[in-house]
Amino acid sequence: MSALFLTAGLVVGVAPAASADVQAQATRSISCDNPSGNKVNFSWSNSGLVTTTLYFNNHCSTSQRVTVKLNNAVVDQVCLVTGAGVKSSVRYNATSISDVTKGC
Repeated sequence: MSALFLTAGLVVGVAPAASADVQAQATRSISCDNPSGNKVNFSWSNSGLVTTTLYFNNHCSTSQRVTVKLNNAVVDQVCLVTGAGVKSSVRYNATSISDVTKGC
């Protein structure tokens, strides 16, 4: 009987850990200057590991500059230029991204 209770305790203990591995995805959209109404879309997941990948899809007819705020031991800002009509990704040596804002 005690082995059955131990097994049940382990199953209950493992279930919350599995759900803790699920990471929320963050998104941002930044309006284009040209053409009006189009956007550059960004997404990333703050995994808390060594690197974070930022995905983007530029629907603008011109390249767009954005500031990416990276978190490590200190907050750092980098400038990213997304090419016109380009869908791609960039990997940063940072534990997370806190924001993506227009211009840099």
